[in-house]
Amino acid sequence: MLLSRHKKSPPRNPPPGKRFLINGLPKTGTHLAKKILHLAGMQQHPFTLAAYHADQAIITWDKSSEAVFGPAVEIGTLQPKPIHDLLLRQVLRSIPPFHVFNGHCTHTTALSSLLKQEEIQIITIIRDPRDVVVSLSEYLMKHEHPLYHGKSWNKCLKQSILGYSSIHTTKVQPTEDRSWAQAWRAFLPWKENSEVLFLRFEDLIGPEGGGSEKKQLQNIHRILEFIGKRELSAEEIRRKVFGGTRTFHVGGIGRWKEKFTPENKLLFKEVIGDLLIKMGYDTSNDW
Repeated sequence: MLLSRHKKSPPRNPPPGKRFLINGLPKTGTHLAKKILHLAGMQQHPFTLAAYHADQAIITWDKSSEAVFGPAVEIGTLQPKPIHDLLLRQVLRSIPPFHVFNGHCTHTTALSSLLKQEEIQIITIIRDPRDVVVSLSEYLMKHEHPLYHGKSWNKCLKQSILGYSSIHTTKVQPTEDRSWAQAWRAFLPWKENSEVLFLRFEDLIGPEGGGSEKKQLQNIHRILEFIGKRELSAEEIRRKVFGGTRTFHVGGIGRWKEKFTPENKLLFKEVIGDLLIKMGYDTSNDW
């Protein structure tokens, strides 16, 4: 999917037809939202717009190559990385019309402008950060990430709260190593873009995951309107949406209440600060 020969130029214009990016921090429910679009008739594309693709580029970021391959565009969340503008555009232009793909990218003006120019329509999703780190710990333990292998649940959860490094081989150095608070603050500006559909995982999960059927239907309606499929039945999609995705199996609301120890709570409060209040997931730091 990346440039096979560095002299090859991408097509002048992106392919006609809608293409959608489901963007969120890791473990926020991007696969759940992607499945809803698939049930609405969109094809699922395997590409994920995330930091590790900067390592897979045939020409990794180098200031000296900027004149040929374009300036750096930052992709990723906790450890964002630069990729050349031209290389990223070619990857995006290889995605056919009426396909949906996932992404894990915080907001930058360069990335937002590039996606708009390439006519990628964006749906962003957030989730209670406490449930995010629980889900992340379970996922990385299951896939035997080196930082988690053989460790107790409590140590793994502590590691997830502090942050984690990619499983993938690193060729390109991150532009920075972010805390969760820094990553969330860098992500939330997507909400200010009127052309982006902004969702909450808790409003999509439905009663099977501890949520509301009414809110689930309302937000499926919002998605259908956004993708131009308002004639479809939100109720029919709702009945089929829970479970069955590659990384989404037991997602639910408030699972952190069962998993956090008092020590985990104190550490998380130090790491996240007042962001839970800003994001609407709590009314004070006394939780």
